[in-house]
Parts: sequence; structure tokens; C-alpha cells
Amino acid sequence: MNRHNLSKDEPIPFRWFALTVLWLLCHTDVSTCFQPPTRMIRHRASSTLYYAFSLTSALESCIGDKDILPWINTTDNTDVDDDIDSSHCRTVPLYPLAACYLPTGQHQLRNIEPRNLKMANDLGINGRFCVVCSAVDTGRIAAVGTMFRILHMDPQTDPVSGQLLRILLTCEAEDLVNIRAIQNPKAAKWENRLQHSEEYLMATVCSRPNTTSNPQNNIQQLNQAILEDYNRVSHMYRDGTGAETLPPFTRERLEFVLPTRSAMDDNEASFWQMAQDWQTLCYTVREGHQIRLMSDRNELLIDAAIAKGGPLNLPVHVEDLLLEDRQKVQELEVVAQQQWLSLQLDPTMDFQVLLSLETYEERLQYFANMVHRERNRPKRKERC
Repeated sequence: MNRHNLSKDEPIPFRWFALTVLWLLCHTDVSTCFQPPTRMIRHRASSTLYYAFSLTSALESCIGDKDILPWINTTDNTDVDDDIDSSHCRTVPLYPLAACYLPTGQHQLRNIEPRNLKMANDLGINGRFCVVCSAVDTGRIAAVGTMFRILHMDPQTDPVSGQLLRILLTCEAEDLVNIRAIQNPKAAKWENRLQHSEEYLMATVCSRPNTTSNPQNNIQQLNQAILEDYNRVSHMYRDGTGAETLPPFTRERLEFVLPTRSAMDDNEASFWQMAQDWQTLCYTVREGHQIRLMSDRNELLIDAAIAKGGPLNLPVHVEDLLLEDRQKVQELEVVAQQQWLSLQLDPTMDFQVLLSLETYEERLQYFANMVHRERNRPKRKERC
């Protein structure tokens, strides 16, 4: 049997073996992903040759109202607002990520870049730094970030050479800060990344002022609306509604992502915890779509490589395929990105808006719209 002329629909041990190998490669510890299926959120700041395309909403283009989020260009922002009271400001390391971290709970960051390793070693236990969302499409950072305090450091070295490979940081999220100035903008230049520079960004950050909200009755009404829609969505995912296209194990995980709530405490700490539960839902749905895309993409790569003839080398790289097949892979990725964004379950920019809003009531109103939108998604799907 000629293995290069096999039908996709036939039970092919060789093709199955190739897909299995690619799946294993894509799930090794070198993958780039932001995975919060559990309370302890992990960010793996590394890269992979096996699966380069990741579904993302860390895009300025995802924001409909361009004025709702202020952004900073890290390569030229050196001016500090003269109206800021310097007594409420400090200079801290800046940690840009294509993700949004809320000011609640503990998180884990896996560092492998030289600048991040140096930052971790310089700060040590109880050291503080500012995590900020970085837009993938523009490279700019949000003007509001979250302060992290290092609770534990787990350095991992090469067993033979003793070289430091990575540092796993366990951090506690603290308060929100406004980013007012980049102290060393040259450190943000791309050539520094290519040269594996150890210089990390330093920024002047200032505590956010406490802004009073409107009358309490408005807040109570918003809390009640959020609680009703939130519990409805929770039951919806427990019933499997809206998750039919996701892998089975993702659907099972969704059953436990949103715990049903009997009441909603009227305070910011309770709000941020509920928002983080909602963000976990968003990331879990994205993870399901990412896995489905990865499976479809790997099948396309294997089929194209087999049809091309010659020895099959794993992993299959897109650049080794014919132009027509590379275009098919690109079209698959674009369609998957569009389909996922159309769900409007954004785990990044919607939550960055929550960080940037000034008052508790504004955050409640925006979050209420997010939850209500998901509650109505099955109805929108039926109309379509």
C-alpha cells in the first residue's frame, strides 16, 4: 500500500500515528498559552514551532469604541502628567502580556525570556511589578495595569549544565494602577528582544483615585440583574446549551466553571471574584475552540504533506507545503478566529475595559451587559 495516496476517510494507521505525534508535540510544555481553567491562573511565556497560531482577542481592533481604552506606546512614552501627585506614584518593573489580569486571587507566571528572568531575580520574594495588557496588533500597552506581589519563586535549571532555564512565579494580585510614564523606552524596541537583552521595562505608576458612585439603588438593581443573568448562563452551560461544537472534555469542564450564586455581595472584592469566574468561562470556551482548530489544522497539514509525496517529517511545518496548501491553512485559521470572535466571549479587552472604568457602578453596568449578551446568545443563534 502506498502511504502517500491514502484516502482521508479510510482507517489509516500511519495517518493516525502522524496525527497522534502532532497532538503530543502541541501539548508539550513548550506551548504558548494562557490557561485559567482552575483558580490558579498560569501563563506560559514561551514559544512553539509546532503550533504557531493562537486565537486571541488581545487586539485594539476588537474594541468598538476606540476612545473607551487609553493606550501607551512603550517606545516613545516618556512624558509624565504634571497634574499627578507624585506622592502616590512609584517606579516598578513593567510586565506586558497579551492578556488581562484582574486584581484578585493568585496567579502563576512562567518566565523564560532573559529580561523576565532578570526581573524575577532582581525583585525576589515580596517584590512588586505591574502586569499590563499588550495589544498583539499594535504592540501598545493599556494605560491601566495590575500590581503583582511575588509570593514564591521556583527556579528550574538544566540538570547537566546548571544553566537557569525558567522561573515559575506565584504571585498575588493587589491593586490597580495608572501607568504614567515609561522610564526606559529603548528597552521596548524589538531588536532588544531579538538580541535577548536582559533589560526589562520600568514605568512610573500611580494609585487610582477612589471615585464615588451614584445612588445605592442603581447598584442594587444592577447587582440583581447580573445575578439573574449569571445564574441563567450557569444553568445554560450545565445543560450543554451553546457548547455543542466544543470538544467533549471542554463541555464537561464548562459544567463547573460558573458556580451558581444565591446572592451577590455589594463590594468590589466580590465583584472581581465574579468577574474572574466569568473570565475563566471565556478562556475555557476559547480553549475548546483552540483545540478544535488545532485538530483541523493538523489534519490539513498531514493530508497536504502526504499528498506532496516523499518522506513525512514530523512536525509538519506550513512553510514546507505547497502554496495552495499554505493558503488553505491560512484560510482555516482566519475563519476560526472570526467564528470565535463572533461569540463575543472576549477574555481580554472586555476585562481591560472593566479595569479602566472609573467607578464601581460603571464596572457593574459594563459587566451586566457582558453577562446579558451571553444569556441572549442562544436566542441570537435561533434568529440567524
